[in-house]
Amino acid sequence: MKKPIEGKNFAITLIKEIETLKLNDGDTQSWLKEMQSTFPDFSPNDILNYIALPDKGYFVLNDTVLEHDFDAKFNQAFIGIWLAPNSNFVKLQPQLLGKTKSNHEAAEFYLKPEIESFDEQDSTPELPPNYLLDSQKKSQG
Repeated sequence: MKKPIEGKNFAITLIKEIETLKLNDGDTQSWLKEMQSTFPDFSPNDILNYIALPDKGYFVLNDTVLEHDFDAKFNQAFIGIWLAPNSNFVKLQPQLLGKTKSNHEAAEFYLKPEIESFDEQDSTPELPPNYLLDSQKKSQG
C-alpha cells in the first residue's frame, strides 16, 4: 500500500542521496531549505517532475509548477541521484531512460474527481422569473 510522503522528509532523502554519492558541488544545506519550503506533502498518485534547463531547473507537481527555481549545480546533482551507477535508485534507471515502460497504468495517476449522481430532476433547470423589459413596460403602460 502506498503512503503519503511529507515534502520535508522527501527533501532530506534527496540531500542524503546527493551527499552519499558525493554529488554536492553546491550548497546542500541551502538546497535542503529551498526544497523543504517548496515541496508540499505528496499523496500516492502525485507525479513530481523536474525540468532541467541549461542555467536553472524547477519542479512540476502534477500540472503545477512549484515556485522555486534551482541553479545549474543543483540540476547536475539532482539528475545524478537518479542516473549515477551507484545510486540507490538504480532499478529505476531503465524506466527513466526510456528503455522500459512503467508497470503502472497511466490511469492510476489521474485524479478522479468526486461526482454526485445525476438526478432526472436536475435535467430540467429552473428558469428565472419573468421580468418585464423596459420596452415591454412602456408598451403596457
